[in-house]
Amino acid sequence: MLTGSEHSRMNPGATMRSGTEATLIDQLRGGDTAALEGLMEQFAPRVHRLAYGITRNEADAEEIVQDVFMSLFRKIEGFEGRAALGTWIYRITVNAALIKRRGKRVELEVLLEDHLPTFREDGHREGDRALLLAD
Repeated sequence: MLTGSEHSRMNPGATMRSGTEATLIDQLRGGDTAALEGLMEQFAPRVHRLAYGITRNEADAEEIVQDVFMSLFRKIEGFEGRAALGTWIYRITVNAALIKRRGKRVELEVLLEDHLPTFREDGHREGDRALLLAD
């Protein structure tokens, strides 16, 4: 097993990336909008591709990108750092896209009452005679 310094020598980008990421997280926690903009420049194309892949809708994907970064900015205090920031962003994106897709399915539901037969005062069913005979 490699120690921290051995790991850094084997993968020099690992320490720099985690240090940069830690700095970025601290800036976000401090409310730095410039840090958020930088994060958006880095991750927005991937977030969009993932969101579009789930929703198959351009407008929804664009909305999800905005929602993901707003959510990240508001909830950065809850980021525990057990995974990379990119992994957390990926998970937020998947959740937001699935919620959006489920919401669309709900919008497609129709009221059952709209499809039930209606009846006249005398008790006979209203509607086209062909439909009445089909019943």
